[in-house]
Amino acid sequence: MDEQLTITEKRYLDEFLKSVTETKLSPIFSYLYSGVISFFGLILFTAAVIITVQNLTDRVVYWVLIPGVIGGIGTIVFGLILLEYLRKSEEKKKMAAIIKKLLQ
Repeated sequence: MDEQLTITEKRYLDEFLKSVTETKLSPIFSYLYSGVISFFGLILFTAAVIITVQNLTDRVVYWVLIPGVIGGIGTIVFGLILLEYLRKSEEKKKMAAIIKKLLQ
């Protein structure tokens, strides 16, 4: 049951471990960053809708509502994508720690 790693497998593991150690964000900050970005998107979306409802004209719809809604939804989606990316990065860190323990 004692199987040895090949040279290419060892090289791949070394490259993986080096790539994982390069990230320097803490998981608490990742949730904070993505939450703040998504919150600003929600504020932008809500402000665009409120301003449009108070001044309902064609010009306000075209110049405030449409860009505000697109920007707000885009910012919210960006925050969620960032959260998912940072979560996967944290998983890679945990996996690298497990691999380091197994290689010793």
